[in-house]
Formats: sequence, C-alpha cells, structure tokens
Amino acid sequence: MKSELDEIIEYHQLEIVHLEKTIDQAIQESDYISAHHHWEILWRVKNNLRVFEKIKDSNYERKQLIERLKRMDRYGAFESYEKYADRSYPTQPKKKFIDSQEIDDKLLELQEGKLRGLKLYLIKKQNLFLEFTQVSKNLLRITITPYDKLTQEFSLMLESCQSGLESVGFKFNKNENHLEMYQTLENFKDLTKIKTILARMMFDVFSFNWDKPAHLSYY
Repeated sequence: MKSELDEIIEYHQLEIVHLEKTIDQAIQESDYISAHHHWEILWRVKNNLRVFEKIKDSNYERKQLIERLKRMDRYGAFESYEKYADRSYPTQPKKKFIDSQEIDDKLLELQEGKLRGLKLYLIKKQNLFLEFTQVSKNLLRITITPYDKLTQEFSLMLESCQSGLESVGFKFNKNENHLEMYQTLENFKDLTKIKTILARMMFDVFSFNWDKPAHLSYY
C-alpha cells in the first residue's frame, strides 16, 4: 500500500507529464503565450516535487547529480567519481521532521469544529510556530509567530525571509504584526496544498538544519 507521501509524489509526476504534453502541443500550434504560461506552472510543480522527494530521501539531490554525471560521462571516469562521492556524502539517516498523518488528523478535526486551533512549532525553543485557526467551515487562517514574540535574532531572520514567505502566499498584517494567509480546507487536495506550503517554507525559504522534530500542540 502506498504511503500518503508516495501518492503526493505520484500526483506531481503525473501533473508534470500532462504539463509537458500541453506545452509541446502549444508550441506545435505556435501558441507561445500558452506555452510560456504552462512552463511557469511546470516549473512550480517540479520545484514542489523536488521538495517532497527530499522529504522522502535526504540523499535525493546527490543521487540526481550522480545520474546526471552518468549520462554526461563520455570518458569512463564516472566510476572513480562515484567512489569519491560515496566517501564525501555518507548516507544520512532519515529524520521525520513532521508527522504528516498527525497534521492531517488535527487539521480535519479543526475543520470539523472539534478543535479551536493548533500550533506547529518549527523551533519550539525560539517560539517559531505556525498557528492554524478556523475562520469559517472550510476556511483556515494560518499565521506565523508575531515579530514581537520572537527574539531579536529570529525576528530579523523572519524579516529577511519575508519576501520568500510572501512568494509562498503569506501577507504581512500590520495591525497584528505577523505574516498570515488564508487557505480553503474541503478535501484531500486542499490538505496536500497546505503541506506543500509547509514543505516549501522549510526547505526553500528557511535555511535551517531541521535536526529536531517539529512539535504540534492543539486546543
């Protein structure tokens, strides 16, 4: 039986195939505006897939590099490189930063009105968290720790990441001094979108070494 993460990866892979066919068709029809539009979507889907592959396998990018070198190797030098790569990049034990199933369960409980809210502490010691609250039956509000509730160091760090967080979908709320976004939650696809946002935040926007599991609390 496939894990939820495997299903998400497969969904993105199928979407990439569909988009590539759509782009090829648009080019054949000289519809370059449509081709460019779908290329931008394809870039985002591929980026999301890379993030999920890294969650599944911490050595994913190294393996991709080795495969590219294999395809490029014309002089039979790859074997020596691979031995060097194996020494330089030992296999890392997989660390589960977030329990995906627990997130799903609690978000659905929130949507059903069984919870008033939940907090996902990315770095609990520094009070860096995401808070999920229900605005209406199928609408969630996601906020990041207010700037004035962080240490000066982490407040400056968050400020430096603000443009990256805004590219994910967050907006700055001046009155409450925090970043926030609103997301619908009606089905599995919405859950996947929320977890994609989380993954992009952790691996694309923040540049931390996530060596300790996130902590989830709810109320």
